[in-house]
Amino acid sequence: MPGSYWINNVTAPDNSPTLASTLDGLPVLDHIVFNVANAAIYWSIKLADDKLGHDKFGVWQPYLFALPQSFTLYRTGVVGVRFYAAIPVASLPSGASQAQVTVEAIVP
Repeated sequence: MPGSYWINNVTAPDNSPTLASTLDGLPVLDHIVFNVANAAIYWSIKLADDKLGHDKFGVWQPYLFALPQSFTLYRTGVVGVRFYAAIPVASLPSGASQAQVTVEAIVP
């Protein structure tokens, strides 16, 4: 079913993803749009595993680093996405803000 799934303007969690920073068990996606502001993040996608016989199951891939930017990921077989802050809030310089992230996962 066409549509999209959102994580809208979430403050990136420290150290590891949380439920608020994870989209999981999605139908196979067409593409994912990331908008990262203020600070860097680590992000990962979950790829469907045909051996499991169900599209929504998959394997989380290694984390990748992203600076503040907007970008679109086109990758076949994606069924999940998650992220966390590259720098924990306690380690940010005075006056700096934690990463704010919006993710839109598009289903064809």
